[in-house]
Amino acid sequence: MEATAIAQVSYTYNLPFLSIKSVSDTSSEQAPEEYLKDKDQVAINAADVLFKAIDLLQQN
Repeated sequence: MEATAIAQVSYTYNLPFLSIKSVSDTSSEQAPEEYLKDKDQVAINAADVLFKAIDLLQQN
């Protein structure tokens, strides 16, 4: 949802756009605890995906 405005501007100006998001919790009652428990690993996973995407984009 947060990337929608950036995507729209990118589309309007015909600019490339890539958004990588990760989920750190569910929508359950335990979401606050899940977030605190998982946030560091989620950030590491997102960074790994980002670096792999950059490598792939540089190959093209």
